[in-house]
Amino acid sequence: MIYIALPSPATPENRANLWLIRGHDSDLLIDTGLGVSSLKLYLVDLLDKPLKVVASHVHFDHSGGCHEFDEVYIHQNEHQAPCAGDQRLIPSDPEFGFVPDDDFEAIPYQGFSASDYEVRACPQARAIRHGDVIDLGDRAFEVMHLPGHSSGSIGLYNPRNQQLFSGDVVYDGTLLDDLEDSVIANYIGSMEQLLQLKTDESGRGIIAASTGAVCENWYPAISTSGKHSFAPATGNTSGYC
Repeated sequence: MIYIALPSPATPENRANLWLIRGHDSDLLIDTGLGVSSLKLYLVDLLDKPLKVVASHVHFDHSGGCHEFDEVYIHQNEHQAPCAGDQRLIPSDPEFGFVPDDDFEAIPYQGFSASDYEVRACPQARAIRHGDVIDLGDRAFEVMHLPGHSSGSIGLYNPRNQQLFSGDVVYDGTLLDDLEDSVIANYIGSMEQLLQLKTDESGRGIIAASTGAVCENWYPAISTSGKHSFAPATGNTSGYC
């Protein structure tokens, strides 16, 4: 597993973790960032076999670079948005104000303005659903539909080593459950679904999240404010970020 430390002009608020998992027959890229610079070009020396690209959900900081790749998957609830380049659903439309100029520490290219930012359409995106399997030949990841943050949020779970790639379902910080497509009741249901994941006798599992560190031995906590977060049970984290 490779954590992609892609140089990004964006501030951490709009900077997601990207993961490249090497397989025997094919590789897997989870999430593609903002798409303001070429991720495919950045990865060219690492890609020596067919590549499957999975967007954990439709939001622009995760799906922005999908258009560069041939084999792209996103949950069926959201896959029409990147296919059509629907900036409202992605949601990168300037009216939302999610991508302001001051979110960029440097301009990615001459003439760039955040007000002109949009995610390019990815008509080749294919729909996936809960229970589908992404098979790399020597390892496989189960698609878990985990709505709440967005209607098509997913996690990718490897039951063999109890490893979950959680996208924005779980990450280091207060979970966003007040977006246009967020549903708190669904978020709670997704947390309950995660509690059912197989772990070893110590309760150990690994969560590779969209922001922050790779964390071991995490458990869900729901605060009285209604915001949801994941808190480390032991404080053990491994330093990928």
